[in-house]
Order: sequence, then C-alpha cells, then structure tokens
Amino acid sequence: MHFKYDTKRERFMGDVMGVLFLVILAVISYTDIRRRQIPNWCCVCIAALAVISDAVFFSAEIFDFEICQKLAFSEIFAVSLTERMLGALCVSVPMLGITVLAPGSFGGGDVKFMCAAGALLGWRHILWSAAAGIFSAGVYVLYLLIIKNTGRKAEFPLGPFLCLGIAVNILTEIY
Repeated sequence: MHFKYDTKRERFMGDVMGVLFLVILAVISYTDIRRRQIPNWCCVCIAALAVISDAVFFSAEIFDFEICQKLAFSEIFAVSLTERMLGALCVSVPMLGITVLAPGSFGGGDVKFMCAAGALLGWRHILWSAAAGIFSAGVYVLYLLIIKNTGRKAEFPLGPFLCLGIAVNILTEIY
C-alpha cells in the first residue's frame, strides 16, 4: 500500500505540534514552580498531541517514515503506535511504583505528565528525557544539600527538570 506523501503538510504539522508542546512544557514548569502542581489540562493536551501526531504521521507499521524523520519536529513525533504505548508506560509505571513504595517521592502530576509525554515521544525519547531530567534534578539536590545546607527531606518541584530533559532531548534531536 502506498500513501501520497506531502512533506510540506507533515513539516508544518510537526512544527506546529512542536511549538505547542514546548509552550505546554513552559506552562508545566511555571505552574509546578509556583503551585507545586501540574495542571491536568496540560497532560490532556499532550495526550491529544500524541493522538494527532499518530494520525498525521500514521504508524510505522503501515507507513515508511524515512522522509518524515528528516523534517524538523517531525522526526521526534514520527514514532509507531507500539513505541507510543511503551513510551507511555516505561517511565510512568516505575515512577508510580516508587511513589507507592515511598509516598511523596513523586507527585501524581509528574507521573501523569510522563505518561502523556511518553505517549507523544515514544519510549526511546522519553527514556533519555527522563534520564536527563532526573540527572539535572540530582545536580539541583546536590546544590541544595551542599550550598544551601537544606536537610535531606527538602522538597522541590520535579516538573521543571523533567520538562528541561524533554526540551533538551527534542532540541538536540532537531539540531
């Protein structure tokens, strides 16, 4: 089966979705810093972007992404449905498990956010993004412990660090 491929449409849609996603990441960071809460509507918007991107870029099982993966944001969003489902679970499920075993370690918003972002980006991108975000949070924790002399029980919002990891992953993939 051969699909007519319109690279201008896919590039435009990929760029629009990429900019929207980066704006949502900025909103998540801001609200998590200010209120220590990630709004549910942000997670819903990211999940909607995942559904839209799957519709725009089809699924790798039916469509060849060689051209699509060379287009700006499109290379980030052009992942198969299987990769999206694995992405939704591979970070959020371990975070949920840790939260159950050690209450207060992650907030519910962090878990929902990583589930939605994983559904959009796929398992490869979300794993690297989560690793980068958690590493940057670890550097911040060292700063809090060594420079600020806060105790081990100091709390801080994780959302901005996860957003940073995702943004860095996206931008390094594009450029």
